[in-house]
Amino acid sequence: MATVLVNELALFVNPALVMLGADTLIALSVSAPETIQNLASITFLGLVEEVLMEANWVDVQKRDSSLTADSNHVADEFPYGYALPSDFVHLVGEPRYIGAGVVPKGQKHWRVNGTKLETSCLGPDILYVYKTSDAVDAGTDDAYYTLMKAPLRAAIIAKLMAAWAAPVAGHDPIKYEQLYRLKLNSMRTLNAKQSPPAQMSPNTLMNMRQFHA
Repeated sequence: MATVLVNELALFVNPALVMLGADTLIALSVSAPETIQNLASITFLGLVEEVLMEANWVDVQKRDSSLTADSNHVADEFPYGYALPSDFVHLVGEPRYIGAGVVPKGQKHWRVNGTKLETSCLGPDILYVYKTSDAVDAGTDDAYYTLMKAPLRAAIIAKLMAAWAAPVAGHDPIKYEQLYRLKLNSMRTLNAKQSPPAQMSPNTLMNMRQFHA
């Protein structure tokens, strides 16, 4: 089976290089300075994460209803703190709460603070966009990148082209950044069509009843 590094090359890095008119790579690891391989290996994961931040990509969403409470949390605006998963990128929607009472209408009841979720209620249940970790997954069987459907793949390839246009092929980076933004907007629209209807928590429904009472 393909490894995570093979998938990075076959699905993203080499397609971007081909479209830039550059030679493809047979490996992805830090090598001699000022080489395409070196540039790709150092920047790839960061560029992918930038794209993951841009939308609620349906292909790479995960739910976690058992976050670990942060024993060192200092209660201020939010009395409870929970460690976010190591593969966390960003929340999809708002946290739901297991057995919580009604969240007061209009009140901000959570925030992401670094690697921690701070909340007003116990038992957060979160849906989030997640990433793979090259440090953990390199050299192992990993289907993470193969989960990505055409919209997300196309957005990532366009991002790589924008980032590598000048150093790899001497192309105008502004032009490729503009092309990336156009591609991203159209791919987000396709992604939204794949998204399931938004789920409203019991708290949301109760607040709506109170508002219309």
